[in-house]
Amino acid sequence: LATDFASNTTTRTALRRKLLLSLLSLVQQCDLQEMRFPMLMKLISYCSATQQLEPLLGGSSARRTAMVEKWVREWRLSTEQQRELWGVIFDAYAANADATFDNALKYFPLNDGLSLSSEPALKQRLVKALTVTIRSPDRLNCDKLAALPVVQQLSQDAEHAVLARLVSALATGMYSDYAALYKQPATAAYMEKHELSHSVCERKARLLTIVSLAHASKELRYDDIAAALGVPEPQVEAWVVEAICLGLVHAKMDQVERVVVVSLALERDFGEAQLHKLKASLAEWGKAVHGLVQVVGTARPTAAA
Repeated sequence: LATDFASNTTTRTALRRKLLLSLLSLVQQCDLQEMRFPMLMKLISYCSATQQLEPLLGGSSARRTAMVEKWVREWRLSTEQQRELWGVIFDAYAANADATFDNALKYFPLNDGLSLSSEPALKQRLVKALTVTIRSPDRLNCDKLAALPVVQQLSQDAEHAVLARLVSALATGMYSDYAALYKQPATAAYMEKHELSHSVCERKARLLTIVSLAHASKELRYDDIAAALGVPEPQVEAWVVEAICLGLVHAKMDQVERVVVVSLALERDFGEAQLHKLKASLAEWGKAVHGLVQVVGTARPTAAA
């Protein structure tokens, strides 16, 4: 019956979705556990084919993730079933850069240990996730994707090794790293073939280089920034302003001294080093609060006297 309902993706699609949803509810009410997951996959696949996933999974990434994780938890889905479920959802949202990024972080870790050479569908999805993320002018940071084992495995792939190096350069490198990579004929050819914009990548690399510079020093000279970004010094202020507007750094520009004074910069990635740094900062903050409490406690008896 479900197969009949899902066989037509052009006529009365909303009604067919409701009927498939009713069948899933009936399966759950009758506790037909062996039919539950296949029925869910048929429903999701149909909704994906007919552009009706939003009513089923919710409009936001958070709601979509919560819904899927609820199925995983309550139905105790196996790793293989989770792969199948997240794979269909990944494909459904592949044109949306933000959704692709979020779904990729759920789907690809489920494939740790699998070989890209023997999993063509996995490789295809991985290339899709990386290229969509790189193409997006709004998705600046891709460090979480770059750190995934399957992405690192891609660096050994004859066809897509360039893509892995490109993601790595944008995730943790400086502008000079990206510029050197782009100068290689194989990189430029790959980017042209897969419609990866050099100007978009240049912009990302320069903005993220400002973040790295801001972590290295709280006072940045205009000429040092210009050298790191590979731009004339008169363009420095425009790049810094853009980084500030995007919330990448909190800083002020001293046009007289020609320096940028940094008060805060976002982390480009969050690994062990950043965790230790956060712990140290929290420890210092705790000591400061403890000292303040002691001062207040000492001051109270004196005021009362």
